[in-house]
Parts: sequence; C-alpha cells; structure tokens
Amino acid sequence: MNSTGARIYQERAAEDAKVNAAAAGGRFVMDVDAMKSLLPDWQGIADKLGDMIPTAQQMRNISQPAADPGSTLQKQAADRHADAYIGSLTQQQAYAQGYADRLKQAIAQYEQQDQVNADGLGKQG
Repeated sequence: MNSTGARIYQERAAEDAKVNAAAAGGRFVMDVDAMKSLLPDWQGIADKLGDMIPTAQQMRNISQPAADPGSTLQKQAADRHADAYIGSLTQQQAYAQGYADRLKQAIAQYEQQDQVNADGLGKQG
C-alpha cells in the first residue's frame, strides 16, 4: 500500500480505537450515529484498496530489460514484490470491506429493533 493509503488506514483504525474505547461487559459499544459516521469512511477505504489491486497486478506484466542472468533475477525479485504487494492490498481490502459490512449489519439491526420498539409503543399507547 502506498504511504497515503497506509496513513488513511492507520488514521481510521485510530479513530475506531477511540470510539471502541467505551467497552462494556467485554463488548465494544458504539451508538448508531457513530456507526453511520464511520460507515462511509470504511467503505471508501475498502473501495480505494479494491481499485488499487488491478493497478498493482499490472506490475507483474513488466518485462525484464534484457535476457541476461542479472535481468532475470531482477524480474523475479520484482514479481515477488508485486505478489507481496497484491497480497497485502487484498488482505487490507478484505478487512476494510468486512468492517464496513459489519457496520451496515449493525445499523440495520439497530434500525429494525428501533422500529419494533416504536411499533410496540404504538400498540400500547
């Protein structure tokens, strides 16, 4: 990941750590407004990382400069670097997308329960 992507990723993780600091009963507690404010950020990170993967895959298409042993070793090293970079991007994208998906799921559950509660109050009132 480039330095900008890594910095954004680290900043978001730090923000999440602050939000999750309010732990109760061994669980992290986050109100729905915090989840809604974090969701676009995490989805944006996942999308940016996803967009970076095809570009990174192009690194494997670079030809070696010559047909000598040194160039062959250089190409092999470049390919290993490309594979490691693609693997890192893929792992980070999966993590960010998973976090965004869990936020979406938690928001939906909260809103569903909120509606059930509102309906219950309407029936009793």
